Amino acid sequence: MWKLLCFWGRCLLQGWQLGHSVSAFIQVAAFLVIGTLEWRKGHEDVRKKWEDPVKRWAYAIFVVCFVFSAGIVAPYLQYHDLELRNKELKRQIAKAVNPLRQQAVKLGNQLVDFVDQERANGKSDEDIKKDYILRFDNQVKTTVGMMDAAGLHSDAFDMTTWWSPDARSIRACGDSMRRLASTLPDTDR
Repeated sequence: MWKLLCFWGRCLLQGWQLGHSVSAFIQVAAFLVIGTLEWRKGHEDVRKKWEDPVKRWAYAIFVVCFVFSAGIVAPYLQYHDLELRNKELKRQIAKAVNPLRQQAVKLGNQLVDFVDQERANGKSDEDIKKDYILRFDNQVKTTVGMMDAAGLHSDAFDMTTWWSPDARSIRACGDSMRRLASTLPDTDR
């Protein structure tokens, strides 16, 4: 509710500013015409004749400008500004996420290949765990942290990073990393 009130408050302020500016312009123009006539003397009746209608028309134009700009122009301008900011933020996010996507896919592939290779070499789960900790543990924790910050999470990450990793959980982590990374944008937009 507060955001709605702030939005319409900004709209009213912009409407007031536009209406006041147009009204002031009309009043200055009328003042110059009346001043010119007064300067030439003998046109007192013209000033009296036009002074009240000019004030009424200036007020009417102010009200019309205020309503039009507060109700139509200001909301559009705020929407347009927010749309431009939104596009810029999306572009910046895509630019920041693209390296994460590449890193996650690469690391996921390395983990899957690591487990397959270690199993092919006949290593036990305990040996695979030791080799994993030496080669990948810090890198996986860093990448998983960045993916969590990007809103991508998998229980396989927890099994690998916080509990005792075995060959099955390491492979699941690699598969999850590749799968979730594919949901990230792959180009700058």
